[in-house]
Amino acid sequence: MEQTCSSAKALVDGKEMFAHACKVGLEGVVSKVRDSHYPSGRASDWVKKTCAQRETLTIAGFALDGKDWDGIYLGRRKGNDLIYAGKVDHGFDKKSSTELRERLTPLIQKTQPYTKRIAHKGIWVEPELLAEIEYVPNLLRERSAIRFSKVYARIYEHNRLGLS
Repeated sequence: MEQTCSSAKALVDGKEMFAHACKVGLEGVVSKVRDSHYPSGRASDWVKKTCAQRETLTIAGFALDGKDWDGIYLGRRKGNDLIYAGKVDHGFDKKSSTELRERLTPLIQKTQPYTKRIAHKGIWVEPELLAEIEYVPNLLRERSAIRFSKVYARIYEHNRLGLS
């Protein structure tokens, strides 16, 4: 069952309200123009703004659709374990996907680097590179993995960040 939080009236600055919603981990806010009515159906007076978050995750592999780039598989480190976090299949252009594939190809290995195997068929790599990812938390749906929306050009090597 989905849950929503609402308030009878919030007479605070919209930017302040949005910043607070993101700070406390909400998915975002839905608001309307203060003096507008409540029409039935869609109306432009209502606005939904989602809180995007960033996280640096370990690249565990990549996927191809035939010969075409289809994204990267990511993991979160928990001690010595690498736990599946999701797949990023958006936010790549031709140049960035080609460059990333060139960096990942020398790291290809036969087995998944995850502590607990997943059912996905990927091209697995040594978990040496990190990617900074932007996503909107999917708080209302019970899923173990995040659906990521954008990958940033920052790809790090673990050693450069002092990570083990």
